[in-house]
Amino acid sequence: MNGKDRPALFNIVSILLNELCHLRNIFSSTQFQVVDFGRSKIHMLKEKEAKKKEELLFHNLLNFGLAECLKHECIDSLFFSIMDLQSDMVLERYAFNFCFLPSKFCIIL
Repeated sequence: MNGKDRPALFNIVSILLNELCHLRNIFSSTQFQVVDFGRSKIHMLKEKEAKKKEELLFHNLLNFGLAECLKHECIDSLFFSIMDLQSDMVLERYAFNFCFLPSKFCIIL
């Protein structure tokens, strides 16, 4: 994977997870900002205003954990689960599988 592809791959996963959190009301809607993305508008968690520990954890997971792993190509999979905190039941689970080849990358959802 060349250096230019890393930010693109990170952006894809980051946008998907942020939109998922917005659609499922994981965080308060006031904590998201609407960002123009081509012809679409996407919802991204406001990084500088992360107030709750969950919001800060999500921000750190993406920007320090995932970003670093993609940079060093040392991640195979990322699993993201949405749970009911009352019953500890998993309501939804998403898997992102990565493969890094000498000249390209791929992501399998």
